[in-house]
Amino acid sequence: MAVISYEEVNQPEANIDQDGNRTYKRTFQVISDDKLDGPNTIATAVPISLWQSYSYGHDTDVYALCKAQDAKVISRVNGDQWLWSYTLTYDSKPLAWGVSGADTLAPPGGSTPTDPQPPSQQQPDLRPWVIRGTGVTSTKALTLDFSSTPKPALNSAKMPFKDGLQTEVSAPSFSITLYRALANWNQSKATLYRNTVNETAKFGYAAGRLRCTKYDWSPFWEFNQYWYQLDLEFQVALDDDWDARILDAGTHTYNSSTNDWKEIRNKLDGKPVTSPVMLNGSGGVLNAATSAPVYLKFRTYVWRDWANIV
Repeated sequence: MAVISYEEVNQPEANIDQDGNRTYKRTFQVISDDKLDGPNTIATAVPISLWQSYSYGHDTDVYALCKAQDAKVISRVNGDQWLWSYTLTYDSKPLAWGVSGADTLAPPGGSTPTDPQPPSQQQPDLRPWVIRGTGVTSTKALTLDFSSTPKPALNSAKMPFKDGLQTEVSAPSFSITLYRALANWNQSKATLYRNTVNETAKFGYAAGRLRCTKYDWSPFWEFNQYWYQLDLEFQVALDDDWDARILDAGTHTYNSSTNDWKEIRNKLDGKPVTSPVMLNGSGGVLNAATSAPVYLKFRTYVWRDWANIV
Protein backbone atom coordinates (compact mmCIF):
# COMPACT_ATOMS: atom_id res chain seq x y z
CA MET A 1 0.00 0.00 0.00
CA ALA A 2 2.61 2.50 -1.06
CA VAL A 3 4.68 3.87 -3.90
CA ILE A 4 7.33 1.35 -5.00
CA SER A 5 9.39 3.63 -7.23
CA TYR A 6 9.44 6.85 -9.21
CA GLU A 7 11.64 7.92 -12.12
CA GLU A 8 11.86 11.02 -14.26
CA VAL A 9 11.21 9.70 -17.75
CA ASN A 10 11.99 12.68 -19.99
CA GLN A 11 14.19 15.71 -19.99
CA PRO A 12 12.21 18.83 -19.01
CA GLU A 13 10.20 20.77 -21.54
CA ALA A 14 10.42 24.56 -21.59
CA ASN A 15 9.06 27.59 -23.40
CA ILE A 16 9.14 31.37 -23.09
CA ASP A 17 6.37 33.75 -24.12
CA GLN A 18 6.54 37.25 -25.63
CA ASP A 19 6.45 38.80 -22.14
CA GLY A 20 9.51 36.85 -21.04
CA ASN A 21 7.61 34.44 -18.79
CA ARG A 22 9.28 31.04 -18.67
CA THR A 23 7.41 27.73 -18.28
CA TYR A 24 8.90 24.30 -17.53
CA LYS A 25 7.46 20.79 -17.28
CA ARG A 26 8.98 17.75 -15.60
CA THR A 27 7.37 14.31 -15.99
CA PHE A 28 7.78 11.30 -13.71
CA GLN A 29 6.59 7.71 -13.88
CA VAL A 30 5.45 6.43 -10.52
CA ILE A 31 4.60 2.82 -9.65
CA SER A 32 2.17 2.08 -6.82
CA ASP A 33 1.26 -1.35 -5.41
CA ASP A 34 -2.31 -0.53 -4.41
CA LYS A 35 -5.30 0.42 -6.53
CA LEU A 36 -6.54 2.55 -3.63
CA ASP A 37 -3.49 4.80 -3.74
CA GLY A 38 -4.57 8.19 -5.02
CA PRO A 39 -2.97 11.36 -6.43
CA ASN A 40 -1.98 12.67 -3.01
CA THR A 41 0.04 9.51 -2.32
CA ILE A 42 1.77 9.86 -5.68
CA ALA A 43 2.53 13.57 -5.13
CA THR A 44 3.95 12.92 -1.68
CA ALA A 45 6.34 10.27 -3.01
CA VAL A 46 8.09 12.68 -5.40
CA PRO A 47 10.12 15.09 -3.19
CA ILE A 48 9.17 18.30 -5.02
CA SER A 49 6.61 20.58 -3.41
CA LEU A 50 4.43 23.37 -4.70
CA TRP A 51 6.19 26.78 -4.83
CA GLN A 52 9.62 25.13 -5.06
CA SER A 53 12.00 26.71 -7.60
CA TYR A 54 12.79 24.93 -10.84
CA SER A 55 15.99 22.87 -10.83
CA TYR A 56 17.22 20.07 -13.08
CA GLY A 57 20.82 18.93 -13.20
CA HIS A 58 22.97 21.95 -14.09
CA ASP A 59 19.85 23.94 -14.98
CA THR A 60 18.14 26.24 -12.45
CA ASP A 61 15.64 29.09 -12.53
CA VAL A 62 14.98 30.41 -9.05
CA TYR A 63 12.18 32.67 -10.30
CA ALA A 64 10.15 29.85 -11.86
CA LEU A 65 8.04 28.16 -9.20
CA CYS A 66 6.19 24.86 -9.22
CA LYS A 67 2.55 25.92 -9.46
CA ALA A 68 0.78 22.81 -10.76
CA GLN A 69 0.91 19.07 -10.11
CA ASP A 70 -0.91 16.64 -12.40
CA ALA A 71 -1.24 12.90 -11.62
CA LYS A 72 -3.09 10.24 -13.61
CA VAL A 73 -3.07 6.44 -13.95
CA ILE A 74 -1.58 5.18 -17.23
CA SER A 75 -2.03 1.43 -16.91
CA ARG A 76 -2.03 -1.60 -14.64
CA VAL A 77 1.25 -3.54 -14.62
CA ASN A 78 2.53 -6.70 -12.96
CA GLY A 79 -0.71 -7.78 -11.38
CA ASP A 80 -1.39 -5.37 -8.54
CA GLN A 81 0.98 -2.60 -9.56
CA TRP A 82 -0.24 0.65 -11.14
CA LEU A 83 1.70 2.99 -13.39
CA TRP A 84 1.11 6.72 -12.93
CA SER A 85 2.21 9.74 -14.95
CA TYR A 86 3.06 12.66 -12.68
CA THR A 87 3.74 16.08 -14.25
CA LEU A 88 5.04 19.19 -12.51
CA THR A 89 4.58 22.59 -14.14
CA TYR A 90 6.73 25.60 -13.22
CA ASP A 91 6.45 29.17 -14.42
CA SER A 92 8.02 32.56 -13.68
CA LYS A 93 4.80 34.58 -13.88
CA PRO A 94 4.42 37.07 -11.01
CA LEU A 95 2.55 35.96 -7.92
CA ALA A 96 -0.11 38.24 -6.53
CA TRP A 97 0.38 39.06 -2.87
CA GLY A 98 -1.93 40.11 -0.09
CA VAL A 99 -1.30 41.34 3.42
CA SER A 100 -0.54 39.36 6.55
CA GLY A 101 -2.12 41.58 9.18
CA ALA A 102 -4.85 44.15 9.81
CA ASP A 103 -2.64 47.23 10.01
CA THR A 104 -0.35 46.96 6.98
CA LEU A 105 -0.69 46.76 3.21
CA ALA A 106 2.82 45.34 2.81
CA PRO A 107 3.53 41.86 1.38
CA PRO A 108 3.57 39.02 3.93
CA GLY A 109 7.09 38.62 5.29
CA GLY A 110 8.11 42.13 4.27
CA SER A 111 10.56 42.69 1.42
CA THR A 112 11.62 39.01 1.36
CA PRO A 113 8.35 37.09 1.77
CA THR A 114 8.20 33.39 2.39
CA ASP A 115 6.77 31.19 -0.35
CA PRO A 116 2.97 31.51 -0.36
CA GLN A 117 0.78 28.51 0.30
CA PRO A 118 -1.81 27.58 -2.33
CA PRO A 119 -5.19 28.97 -1.21
CA SER A 120 -6.85 25.57 -1.64
CA GLN A 121 -4.66 24.20 1.17
CA GLN A 122 -5.46 26.99 3.63
CA GLN A 123 -8.72 27.62 5.39
CA PRO A 124 -10.13 30.95 4.22
CA ASP A 125 -9.33 33.10 7.27
CA LEU A 126 -5.63 32.15 7.00
CA ARG A 127 -5.28 33.19 3.37
CA PRO A 128 -3.47 36.44 2.52
CA TRP A 129 -5.72 39.42 1.97
CA VAL A 130 -6.13 40.44 -1.66
CA ILE A 131 -5.53 44.16 -2.19
CA ARG A 132 -6.03 46.32 -5.27
CA GLY A 133 -5.40 50.01 -5.80
CA THR A 134 -7.12 52.43 -8.17
CA GLY A 135 -8.30 56.05 -8.36
CA VAL A 136 -11.69 57.72 -8.03
CA THR A 137 -12.55 60.87 -9.99
CA SER A 138 -14.67 63.50 -8.22
CA THR A 139 -14.92 67.27 -7.76
CA LYS A 140 -13.87 69.52 -4.88
CA ALA A 141 -13.97 73.19 -4.03
CA LEU A 142 -11.07 75.14 -5.51
CA THR A 143 -9.60 77.20 -2.66
CA LEU A 144 -6.06 77.74 -3.96
CA ASP A 145 -4.58 78.81 -7.26
CA PHE A 146 -1.63 76.43 -7.60
CA SER A 147 0.68 78.81 -9.44
CA SER A 148 4.41 78.90 -8.75
CA THR A 149 3.40 80.84 -5.65
CA PRO A 150 0.04 79.42 -4.46
CA LYS A 151 -2.55 82.02 -3.59
CA PRO A 152 -6.23 82.06 -2.58
CA ALA A 153 -8.71 81.57 -5.41
CA LEU A 154 -10.41 84.99 -5.21
CA ASN A 155 -11.49 87.58 -7.74
CA SER A 156 -9.46 90.75 -8.40
CA ALA A 157 -11.28 92.55 -5.58
CA LYS A 158 -10.10 89.84 -3.16
CA MET A 159 -13.64 88.53 -2.82
CA PRO A 160 -14.93 84.95 -3.24
CA PHE A 161 -16.63 84.08 -6.50
CA LYS A 162 -20.39 84.18 -6.14
CA ASP A 163 -21.08 80.52 -6.78
CA GLY A 164 -17.65 79.24 -5.78
CA LEU A 165 -15.24 77.30 -7.96
CA GLN A 166 -15.03 73.54 -8.45
CA THR A 167 -12.23 71.43 -9.87
CA GLU A 168 -11.95 67.79 -10.92
CA VAL A 169 -9.63 65.60 -8.85
CA SER A 170 -8.55 61.96 -8.80
CA ALA A 171 -8.29 60.50 -5.32
CA PRO A 172 -6.43 57.26 -4.46
CA SER A 173 -8.62 54.30 -3.57
CA PHE A 174 -7.94 50.68 -2.66
CA SER A 175 -9.93 47.52 -1.93
CA ILE A 176 -9.36 44.56 0.37
CA THR A 177 -10.87 41.07 0.16
CA LEU A 178 -10.61 38.71 3.13
CA TYR A 179 -12.53 35.95 4.87
CA ARG A 180 -14.04 35.40 8.31
CA ALA A 181 -15.67 32.36 9.92
CA LEU A 182 -19.40 32.56 10.60
CA ALA A 183 -18.81 32.71 14.36
CA ASN A 184 -16.15 35.45 14.12
CA TRP A 185 -18.00 38.13 12.17
CA ASN A 186 -21.35 39.87 12.46
CA GLN A 187 -23.28 41.53 9.66
CA SER A 188 -23.83 44.63 11.80
CA LYS A 189 -20.19 45.59 11.13
CA ALA A 190 -21.09 46.45 7.55
CA THR A 191 -23.56 49.06 8.83
CA LEU A 192 -21.31 50.25 11.67
CA TYR A 193 -18.24 51.00 9.54
CA ARG A 194 -19.51 51.81 6.06
CA ASN A 195 -19.16 55.52 5.21
CA THR A 196 -17.10 56.24 8.33
CA VAL A 197 -13.60 57.72 8.73
CA ASN A 198 -10.70 56.14 10.63
CA GLU A 199 -10.43 57.71 14.09
CA THR A 200 -6.92 56.32 14.62
CA ALA A 201 -4.12 55.37 12.23
CA LYS A 202 -5.00 52.38 10.01
CA PHE A 203 -3.37 50.59 7.07
CA GLY A 204 -0.44 53.01 7.26
CA TYR A 205 -2.63 56.12 6.98
CA ALA A 206 -3.01 58.78 9.66
CA ALA A 207 -6.30 59.32 11.50
CA GLY A 208 -8.93 60.97 9.31
CA ARG A 209 -7.35 60.10 5.93
CA LEU A 210 -9.49 57.05 5.03
CA ARG A 211 -13.21 56.69 4.37
CA CYS A 212 -14.83 53.25 4.08
CA THR A 213 -16.86 53.56 0.89
CA LYS A 214 -17.85 49.90 0.50
CA TYR A 215 -18.41 47.01 2.91
CA ASP A 216 -19.93 44.02 1.10
CA TRP A 217 -20.25 40.46 2.41
CA SER A 218 -21.27 37.11 0.97
CA PRO A 219 -21.54 33.71 2.74
CA PHE A 220 -20.13 30.43 1.41
CA TRP A 221 -19.37 26.88 2.54
CA GLU A 222 -15.81 25.50 2.61
CA PHE A 223 -13.66 23.36 4.92
CA ASN A 224 -16.86 21.89 6.38
CA GLN A 225 -18.14 25.20 7.77
CA TYR A 226 -19.67 28.53 6.76
CA TRP A 227 -17.57 31.60 6.03
CA TYR A 228 -18.07 35.19 4.93
CA GLN A 229 -16.16 36.81 2.10
CA LEU A 230 -15.69 40.49 2.96
CA ASP A 231 -15.05 43.07 0.23
CA LEU A 232 -14.10 46.51 1.53
CA GLU A 233 -13.12 49.68 -0.34
CA PHE A 234 -11.40 52.77 1.04
CA GLN A 235 -10.88 56.22 -0.43
CA VAL A 236 -7.96 58.40 0.63
CA ALA A 237 -8.63 62.07 1.43
CA LEU A 238 -6.62 64.50 -0.70
CA ASP A 239 -6.47 66.92 2.24
CA ASP A 240 -5.29 66.06 5.75
CA ASP A 241 -8.67 64.51 6.55
CA TRP A 242 -12.27 64.19 5.28
CA ASP A 243 -13.53 67.32 7.05
CA ALA A 244 -15.10 69.88 4.71
CA ARG A 245 -13.36 73.25 4.39
CA ILE A 246 -15.67 76.15 3.57
CA LEU A 247 -14.69 79.79 3.13
CA ASP A 248 -15.89 81.89 6.06
CA ALA A 249 -18.10 84.46 4.34
CA GLY A 250 -21.52 85.97 4.80
CA THR A 251 -23.74 89.03 4.67
CA HIS A 252 -23.88 89.60 8.46
CA THR A 253 -21.39 89.94 11.31
CA TYR A 254 -21.94 88.37 14.72
CA ASN A 255 -21.04 89.64 18.20
CA SER A 256 -20.75 86.71 20.57
CA SER A 257 -20.80 88.88 23.71
CA THR A 258 -24.19 90.37 22.86
CA ASN A 259 -25.46 87.48 20.72
CA ASP A 260 -26.27 90.03 18.06
CA TRP A 261 -26.17 89.98 14.26
CA LYS A 262 -25.58 93.06 12.15
CA GLU A 263 -25.96 93.54 8.41
CA ILE A 264 -22.77 94.24 6.48
CA ARG A 265 -23.27 97.42 4.48
CA ASN A 266 -21.61 98.56 1.30
CA LYS A 267 -19.21 101.43 2.03
CA LEU A 268 -20.12 103.21 -1.21
CA ASP A 269 -23.88 103.57 -0.77
CA GLY A 270 -24.51 102.25 2.74
CA LYS A 271 -26.90 99.56 1.47
CA PRO A 272 -26.72 95.94 2.74
CA VAL A 273 -24.39 93.78 0.65
CA THR A 274 -26.09 91.23 -1.57
CA SER A 275 -23.06 88.93 -1.99
CA PRO A 276 -21.10 87.21 0.82
CA VAL A 277 -18.19 89.13 2.27
CA MET A 278 -15.22 87.25 3.75
CA LEU A 279 -15.27 86.95 7.53
CA ASN A 280 -12.36 86.57 9.95
CA GLY A 281 -13.37 83.32 11.66
CA SER A 282 -14.77 85.18 14.71
CA GLY A 283 -17.86 86.74 13.18
CA GLY A 284 -16.22 89.96 12.00
CA VAL A 285 -15.36 91.28 8.54
CA LEU A 286 -11.97 90.13 7.27
CA ASN A 287 -9.38 92.70 6.25
CA ALA A 288 -8.51 91.09 2.91
CA ALA A 289 -5.55 93.42 2.43
CA THR A 290 -3.69 92.10 5.46
CA SER A 291 -5.22 88.73 6.33
CA ALA A 292 -5.52 85.44 4.48
CA PRO A 293 -8.97 83.93 3.86
CA VAL A 294 -10.33 81.84 6.73
CA TYR A 295 -11.77 78.39 6.02
CA LEU A 296 -14.08 76.75 8.55
CA LYS A 297 -13.88 72.97 9.04
CA PHE A 298 -16.99 70.82 9.30
CA ARG A 299 -17.04 67.10 10.07
CA THR A 300 -18.93 65.52 7.19
CA TYR A 301 -18.62 61.86 8.23
CA VAL A 302 -18.64 59.95 11.50
CA TRP A 303 -15.14 59.21 12.78
CA ARG A 304 -14.95 55.72 14.29
CA ASP A 305 -12.34 53.46 15.86
CA TRP A 306 -11.49 50.87 13.18
CA ALA A 307 -9.61 48.45 15.46
CA ASN A 308 -12.33 45.83 14.87
CA ILE A 309 -13.45 46.84 11.39
CA VAL A 310 -13.02 43.25 10.19
